[in-house]
Amino acid sequence: MRRPTIEKEKTIARIMKKKEEEEEDLIELRATEKMVPQRFHKYLKVFEKKNSERILTRKAWDYAIDLREGFVPKKGKCYGTLNTNNFLFYFILFFLILLFFFFILFSWRDDEEGT
Repeated sequence: MRRPTIEKEKTIARIMKKKEEEEEDLIELRATEKMVPQRFHKYLKVFEKKNSERILTRKAWDYAIDLREGFVPKKGKCYGTLNTNNFLFYFILFFLILLFFFFILFSWRDDEEGT
């Protein structure tokens, strides 16, 4: 039996290493699935170790924010986000009221012109 060449041995070693890494990732994914609530399982890729260790590419708009020496940031009040359902409700309500007043205004003008 012929012995495989060095390139073939390296390829086999690389494939075996990749399979081992995939098995480790699968084990880690199962452990993560147990920790993360069911409703967030669609975001599990965010919690993968491989993705968390990846360095993002630099962009033209990336820049440092240099603070003055001795500057201590103040803790400010945390404001909640706008609830879109309430916003939409009040937005529609505002325009309905506005429409109602325009209707009254124009119907009042029609009454004056007709009499």
